[in-house]
Amino acid sequence: MFGLSDKEASYIKTIEKLGGSNVRLRDLAKEMGVSTPSALEEVRHLMAKGLVFNNHGQIELTSKGKNALETLRRAHIALETIFAKQGLTGEEACGEIHTFDYAVPEHLVQKLYEAAGRPMLCPKGKAEC
Repeated sequence: MFGLSDKEASYIKTIEKLGGSNVRLRDLAKEMGVSTPSALEEVRHLMAKGLVFNNHGQIELTSKGKNALETLRRAHIALETIFAKQGLTGEEACGEIHTFDYAVPEHLVQKLYEAAGRPMLCPKGKAEC
């Protein structure tokens, strides 16, 4: 979806976790467990994709970044629901899906979401894992 890598998905999830806007670069780096220069390099990649905006070290998700997160959530919940229906526990499904949910092409996410019955929550009853 939007050509995200696992690393990019982790960064935008973390930016949202830290508030989604006015996130200080050093706080992002600390949360990600990387140096500030490393975090800046990744933020630049995200900026080039239009997913975040950097205003003097204050990072903010753009509408495209927020849409990417929503698509990622839908993919994860839909896949987790489908896997749970196939006999995996919620924990097993969630763990496995985190290894590839970011890579599901955006055009397939809606189909998976429909096939899963348009779930709003994962089988564990959470809106986000």
